[in-house]
Order: sequence, then C-alpha cells, then structure tokens
Amino acid sequence: MNAMRWSIVPTIVATVLATAGVSWSQSFASVSANSAAVPLAGKSLTLNSCTENVPSTPSHVVKVTEDSNLRFTVQSQGGQPTLLIRSEAGKKFCVQANEFSEGRVEIPGRWGMGSYSIYVGDRAQQSIPYNLTIAGN
Repeated sequence: MNAMRWSIVPTIVATVLATAGVSWSQSFASVSANSAAVPLAGKSLTLNSCTENVPSTPSHVVKVTEDSNLRFTVQSQGGQPTLLIRSEAGKKFCVQANEFSEGRVEIPGRWGMGSYSIYVGDRAQQSIPYNLTIAGN
C-alpha cells in the first residue's frame, strides 16, 4: 500500500509543474566577464524577425552577475538564425543571419548586471538545432 502512495508522488509533482507554467525547454545560465565560455543548445523557436511574433517564453534566460564585455554567438545547423536578446527593462538587441553568414550570428557588447531573455529563431520559422555560446569579449 505504501508503494502505491509513493508512485502517485511523481504524477502530482509533474502536474503541479505543468500547471505552474514551467518550460522544460528553457535553460538558465549565470555569466560574468571572468566566467568560462558558457555553451547552451536548443532548437529554434518560431521567431523569424526582430519585432514580430516574439514568443512569450524565451529559449534561455541569462543572468549577468556583474557589468561585463560579452559575446553571444549562435551557430545553427542549417537555416538562418535570428538572435534576439531582451533586457529586464525591455531593451532589445537583435541580429539576423543572411545567405553570407553561414548560419552564424553574434551580438558582442557591454552588458549590464541583470537578467536577459534570449530568443533563438529561424528566418524560415523552422525548428533547427543550434548552439549558443556566451563568452568574455
């Protein structure tokens, strides 16, 4: 009887997390200027431009722990990626690949301390595997 009660616990936990809006595809990372390069990966969202149809859930959330010079680089495995970074204050940084970028886009710069939502899409709105690297500049 105890075994049966304990077998219900994973189901309850999964139900609570599902109804709480937790996204299993979203990943979190913490970086600073002194961090080793942070590799993240995923499949592109249905984001095809820098301004239209931005999903409510980002691909990744990155916490910058101190003002840092960082480079966000996406390399897609086919396709033409779009990289959109949104600050807590709503400021957007975005770049799109073209036929000459060979599936690679990057946004370097000075990033203030705080959390950033990272959206990786594809201009053709395909679900394409990608690698995202965040490294000191």
